[in-house]
Amino acid sequence: MTETPRISVVVPNYNHARFLDRRLASIFAQTRRDFEVVFLDDASPDDSVAVARAWAGRHPMRLDLREKNTGNPFAQWNRGVSLARGEFVWIAESDDDAAPELLETLVGLLERDPQVVVAHCQSRIVDAHDTLVDVTARWYADLDATRWTTEFTNDGRDECRRFLCLSNTIPNASATVFRRSAYLAAAPANEAMRYSGDWLTWAALLGQGRFAYTPRALNRFRKHGANLTDPSKVDRFLADWLAIARMIDERDKLDAGQRATLLRRLVRYQLDAPRADLRPWSNFVAATRIARRLGPSGLFPVGSLRRITFWESLLLAWPAALCTARHALVRRRAATSARTA
Repeated sequence: MTETPRISVVVPNYNHARFLDRRLASIFAQTRRDFEVVFLDDASPDDSVAVARAWAGRHPMRLDLREKNTGNPFAQWNRGVSLARGEFVWIAESDDDAAPELLETLVGLLERDPQVVVAHCQSRIVDAHDTLVDVTARWYADLDATRWTTEFTNDGRDECRRFLCLSNTIPNASATVFRRSAYLAAAPANEAMRYSGDWLTWAALLGQGRFAYTPRALNRFRKHGANLTDPSKVDRFLADWLAIARMIDERDKLDAGQRATLLRRLVRYQLDAPRADLRPWSNFVAATRIARRLGPSGLFPVGSLRRITFWESLLLAWPAALCTARHALVRRRAATSARTA
């Protein structure tokens, strides 16, 4: 750590005391040492502040402790970036942890090319008990089977048109380092978009320059009960996705092929999404309504929109309905077992 840090490590935390020792240990074990640590706590009811104070007694760490909970992770992002003094910012989420060479690798990508504004690596996905369950590159391999297996850089707007418009291919802030100046120029994270503010932030940042990626899995992304997908948020997520797609389209101009690909993914999402309503036909009905959702956006010609959604719905409806029915049956059996236990 230095008096004039090149890198600011921002640790936004809420109620993650059980993960903080591992998180902070992985930060202070980094091979790149020219950083400061800014720890933000959003009025956690657990022992998070006590854990952070103990670490701050042994290591240089600035504490920013709220007395009232904002309930908004992106308010914490904006607060952290405003307090940061470094040229580069790493938002190290409090329930994740990293390999010692993460900062050295990602900041190296940014320093190698001054036009790069976001550097990202692959993550191993672990559960609350540290069991490896997946790697992030598998989540979007359907977009391109080999692209995320090798290191690359790309124009940020091209990245948005071809990939980020279709999926959040930067799924975890802890695997990402960005230029603070680009973040400020792109405007702060949208605090109103509570489920997809990170996705919107990456899209906005990539309008400022280039994107760099390494396939090295230098981050451990923890998926647990507090951050798993809630079926009741499906429609809100879709609304966020449409807003992000509209922003990218207005700025970067999707071509006809990119629009068609986006539309098909939106329909498939509607059909496959884990809805709170588990009636077998619920996803099918939602998918057939997508034309009404998208028409006013100006993203798609209404005629072709209706034609594609109709045929996609027919092709995908029965598998989706059977899958939903199976989930409903499993859920009912579990509920019955719980009542009789």
